[in-house]
Amino acid sequence: MRSLLGTGERLIRVLAVTGCLALALTGCTRLRIRREMHEANAFYKAQNYEEAVKHYKNVVALDPGYMDAWLNMGYAYRALFHPGSEHPKDATYASEGIAALRKYLEANPENETARQYFLEFCTSAARHDDAIAFFEQELKRKPDNPQIMRSLATLYAKKGDVEQAMKWWQRWTQIEPRNPEAWYIIGVASWERSYKNPSIGSDERRKVITEGIDALGKALEIKPDYFEALSYMNLIYREKAKLEATEGNSAGAGSDYETADKYMKRALEVRNAQQKAQTKTG
Repeated sequence: MRSLLGTGERLIRVLAVTGCLALALTGCTRLRIRREMHEANAFYKAQNYEEAVKHYKNVVALDPGYMDAWLNMGYAYRALFHPGSEHPKDATYASEGIAALRKYLEANPENETARQYFLEFCTSAARHDDAIAFFEQELKRKPDNPQIMRSLATLYAKKGDVEQAMKWWQRWTQIEPRNPEAWYIIGVASWERSYKNPSIGSDERRKVITEGIDALGKALEIKPDYFEALSYMNLIYREKAKLEATEGNSAGAGSDYETADKYMKRALEVRNAQQKAQTKTG
């Protein structure tokens, strides 16, 4: 009995010592994490991004849930990355930096600054599919989020997939039909499709131009003094005039040029009024 009691007491002592050691180790780990994070941030401020990355990696190796370290690591990699470079180092910077920002955003999806930084990094590195995959996953969690739809549209446009971009812009207008910017962007995209693609046929061009005029018209219904929308309405009517002229409709072309001039005049009036208002308040 005595032997059993002695064994039990020894076991309790061992467990107690082990528990104290575990607590001590936890304290040491926390201290090391703070030290590593401090050094990482110091290197980052000094623009020594290579060293900053090393220390941020040490932080997340000790605590994978330290989200600020993932975020700052992504920022450091972006600072190291050279857009357009084909050097293997830059490919690594892009891959690891985008992965770090994605890790942060998975835990902090509401951080709009981080989201825009992630989007810009993916775009500058031509890693559009990485960003598209992330935002499509996000949309499953928030199916009616207009900012996610806008991000997807932007990515598809950068990728050159105009049809998919237009699909997401149109979905954005369905979620926010009274947002003039959503309609304005569709109008701009429509003008670009007509102006920058001389090879598309007349029927397709007319469809694109009509969609653009309708979209810009809706933007101006919501916000009549929308300078940018007025300016692009001027431009897209000039595209319509050119189309009419190529089809031999000189009267229609002349009418469209007159309409374009009216929108240009109105845009200038709005701009002058805005500048005068800024001068008074300034």
